[in-house]
Amino acid sequence: MRSTARFGALLLFLAGVEGMARLDDTIHLGVPFLASPDNEYDLKLRESWGFRGRPHGLFRKWKLNEYGFRGPEIAERPAADVNRVFVLGASETFGLLESNQREYPAQLQEILQQRGNFEVVNGGITSMTAASMLSFWENWACRFQPRIVVIYASPVFYLRDLAPEPPRVLPESELASAHPEFQLRLVDRASSLYRQLPFWVRSIRRDWQLKREVASHEKSWFFTTVPEDRLAQYRDDVATLVRRIRESGACPIIVTHAISATFPPRTEDLPHLHDMRAEFSRPTAEIMSQFEKRANQALRELGRQEGIPLVDVDAALTGQRGLFGDLVHFNDAGSARMAELLADGIATQSAQTPSQAVSKSTAQPLGTAGPARSVPRFPGL
Repeated sequence: MRSTARFGALLLFLAGVEGMARLDDTIHLGVPFLASPDNEYDLKLRESWGFRGRPHGLFRKWKLNEYGFRGPEIAERPAADVNRVFVLGASETFGLLESNQREYPAQLQEILQQRGNFEVVNGGITSMTAASMLSFWENWACRFQPRIVVIYASPVFYLRDLAPEPPRVLPESELASAHPEFQLRLVDRASSLYRQLPFWVRSIRRDWQLKREVASHEKSWFFTTVPEDRLAQYRDDVATLVRRIRESGACPIIVTHAISATFPPRTEDLPHLHDMRAEFSRPTAEIMSQFEKRANQALRELGRQEGIPLVDVDAALTGQRGLFGDLVHFNDAGSARMAELLADGIATQSAQTPSQAVSKSTAQPLGTAGPARSVPRFPGL
């Protein structure tokens, strides 16, 4: 009898805590009391062709506008005197570890508005690969008619067990059945507390998970050298995206990818690399950093061959651990530097007249001496 009473008291206590958590979310975040917050469902909308941001999506600090972009409301078509800049990327672009409104597209807007009539649209979506950027651009993003499109494509997605593919086309019946499962807010609170634990504490669980994953595969499964087919696919996916953007009338700008680690990795780089391996366990830590280096080389070659403007943030930021919160995501200071580098490149490109448009025949190889009058020189080149 006494144990039943104690169990009932515990249930009442937990129900009260759950209710207070829900009330707190309603008051401070605007989350409906009976909702089951889910970052994938609340921030992403699955269309037949792939994912886009959910209109007016809301999850914790992340709030989306009418068209599902993180940032202020915009018109579908820019005004005639507005230089609209659309930024394509994954969670590094959408914003993850920065303070609210300190993600690099937001800071880029602050810088560019001091240089002219610019409007930056954050088109970042978590887990968006270069392969899925193409369907996102063709089916959704192109309708917003940007003048400039910044491409910040993450190479690490090409080291998953299976290579990235374009999103599978889904029938309407399957789209209508997608709803989040019920989840206690206490679980979300516990997850938040876990993420605030010291890195060395979280690394114990991470190492345990990684050891289990490694033990479940044969040695032949792991990438012990750079997978050349994955590297070629990354380059080809970015190249196809660049050409489609050009065909639409916008100017693409390729951005090399920056990480906190160098190649070869330093001793201090290993915690971030091992942390990423908990999710991408197929490559070794060394191959992960080497793949980044080779992927950036491929982007530079693509820029030279296609005459595409390129901002080399890899050369400027890679290895500067103080600018990153993990291997790939910026902190506030890192996003500020990223925004500064992009702003210089975008301002240069925007100032070009149609007669100065970049062409394949006039492109100057990166790193060569002498002025390139028809090709903009961006930071780090």
